Amino acid sequence: QAARILKNFDNLYTVSDYAANVLRKYNPNVKVINNAVPDSFIKQTAIGKKIRFGYIGSIIPIKGVDVLCKAFTIAKAVNHGISLTIAGDYNNSFGEKIFEQYSKVSDLQWLGEVEQLEKQKFFDSIDVLCVPSLDDPCPLTVLEGAMRGKALITTNKVGSNYVIKKPQDSFIVPTNTIQPL
Repeated sequence: QAARILKNFDNLYTVSDYAANVLRKYNPNVKVINNAVPDSFIKQTAIGKKIRFGYIGSIIPIKGVDVLCKAFTIAKAVNHGISLTIAGDYNNSFGEKIFEQYSKVSDLQWLGEVEQLEKQKFFDSIDVLCVPSLDDPCPLTVLEGAMRGKALITTNKVGSNYVIKKPQDSFIVPTNTIQPL
C-alpha cells in the first residue's frame, strides 16, 4: 500500500541520497535537499589531559542517553581522565529519570537546553561528540560535530556511519551491542 501511495506523488523530498535511492524504486520524482550545516572547522585542537566527551540533543529513549550515561560511569571507574557534558532538555519523564540517576556522577555535567551562542560554547568545550542513538538514522548533531572537526562516536544506524570517513578519528558502535537501561 505504501508503494502505491509513493507512486502518486509529483515531488518527493528527502535529506539524504540513501533515502532518495530507496524512494526512487517507487517514484523517480525524488529530490534531495541537503542538510544545511555550515562548516566551521578551522583546525584540529590538541586533546588535553582530560578527554571531554559531549552529547547534545533531545533526551528521549531513542537517543540512547541512558546507554551513554551507563557507559560513562563504567569508563569513569577505570579512567579518571574523562568528563561528559550533556546538553539537552531533560524536562520529561524519561529525561528526569536519567538526570536523577546520574546527576551526582563526578565529571558528568548537565547543561539543559542550549541555543545559538551557548551551542557553540558547548562544542568548544568537548573533544568527542557522542551520538548514542538507538533508532535515529542520522541526527543533525552528527553533522554539526563533523563540521566542527570533532571526533565522533556514533551507532551503525543508516546515515550516521556515512559521515565517518576516517575510522581512526571516530568510532562506530554496532547497536546490537548496546543495551538500554
